[in-house]
Amino acid sequence: TFATWPVQVRFLGHRIVSKNNQLTLPGDGRPRGWVMVIHGGGWQSVGREAVASEDNTVSFVNGLGWAADNVDYRKGEHSLPDVLAAYDALRRKVGATTPICLIGHSAGGNLALLAAEYRKSVACVVSEAGPTDLVDFPDGHAFVPHAPKTATYSPAWAYEQFMVTSFGARRSVLREWSPVEDAGAIRAAVLLGASSHDELVPQAQMAELRTAMARQDAPGSIKTALLAGASTAAGRVPNFTHASITPHALARWQSAERHLLARFAA
Repeated sequence: TFATWPVQVRFLGHRIVSKNNQLTLPGDGRPRGWVMVIHGGGWQSVGREAVASEDNTVSFVNGLGWAADNVDYRKGEHSLPDVLAAYDALRRKVGATTPICLIGHSAGGNLALLAAEYRKSVACVVSEAGPTDLVDFPDGHAFVPHAPKTATYSPAWAYEQFMVTSFGARRSVLREWSPVEDAGAIRAAVLLGASSHDELVPQAQMAELRTAMARQDAPGSIKTALLAGASTAAGRVPNFTHASITPHALARWQSAERHLLARFAA
């Protein structure tokens, strides 16, 4: 009776709360709210190592006085049901009035946005390079480095490697995994960021969600930030999702995160 959108039936299926999920409190043990941290990995890289990849984010959140729920999920089409199960378990734990925000990276950013469409009590969402439109994704334009590379990374490559692998190539299904399709359901305050050196996610993905929220009269708010990219030395891990950003851009981004969380602190 409520199957107005295929995804609403699809995601009512089996859900689990992963045993890999980790809850941490700030130093004083009195959280200003809770942040659910959702790792990336193309909806395919999951498990304890994926959860551990978010340790820096957890430390940042705890340092701001927020508790963190660093969550894991199963691969592919099971990912969102498990994220929703984790959110529901956290909501039961902290009560109806405690603020819960979501922070996700790459595929985790996609899942955070989708979760906010399903759970109206989400206070805010931070998405670093999270795909918002999986249908148009492979035709989008991303950063192309000047120096030739052995492997060519591009939106089309990411689409085949991760999206088709996770959900198949049917456009009707990919729409179900695209936050732009039901952007009008977002009540949360949304912050989207991406490095200008990101080779995988088209920069236009952020603008697409902003436009979709406006056209669909979403009650939530949205801010986007295209952050100045920086080269990453060989063998070093980028300081942002998919690519590095300049120190000034990183400080700007972290300031935006702090201000967003401060708006909803209990």
